[in-house]
Amino acid sequence: MDMISVKNGKLYVTILDYDGFIYENINELGKQFIPNMKSTGPIAICNKNPNIMFRIHYSEADLGYYSDNSGESWKKMGSIGGVPGGKGAITEIGDEKYRFLHAIENAIMYSDNYGKTWQDCKGVIGENFGVFVEESDPMIVYSYSYTRKSSSNPNAENILGISGDGGKTFSNKVVCNYDGSSFSNRISYLGKGKLALSAGNNGLYIVSNFGETIKKVENVEYCKTVGFG
Repeated sequence: MDMISVKNGKLYVTILDYDGFIYENINELGKQFIPNMKSTGPIAICNKNPNIMFRIHYSEADLGYYSDNSGESWKKMGSIGGVPGGKGAITEIGDEKYRFLHAIENAIMYSDNYGKTWQDCKGVIGENFGVFVEESDPMIVYSYSYTRKSSSNPNAENILGISGDGGKTFSNKVVCNYDGSSFSNRISYLGKGKLALSAGNNGLYIVSNFGETIKKVENVEYCKTVGFG
């Protein structure tokens, strides 16, 4: 399931077996997506051009659609990278050129041709990825994940990934220890270069200066997830 809104525009919701709906007024019934995929997972919209969006099947390995007219009509994607579900994002990489980002359990992939071909993003570490495009600069992309303890990794940690090339490559910063059970990969935007990240039993963290500074919010003992309208 997923939900995303466009500033001064529509609300887009995906609801698994009900596929999803477009709401022009939240007090009225929405319009169901057509074609209907029966079980829809993530939906993504480009901040710079909200006409561009894609949605991906929750459980079928290569079924997804993209739209270039705010969901009024949809075209089938060539592929979704072979893995269903996950999270999505879109960034503008040039004049009318868009990069689709598909975050899955243990990787993030990108496509510059509406899903015809996909490449792995380099540098990402962890699992259960979330992905988000900085609204003030489409070349800055964030990821949020966690790592587990292993023979090669002595610490389990929540990881913020930061890309300056539109999501092709990422560097990583530790947010805090991973609490082992309460991770949510939602990245909440607070304004230019500023994010909020939940950390379960380790509380709530505020990221500023495009990832340069990460600070724990005092007096928040537990935060499963955080979001802002």
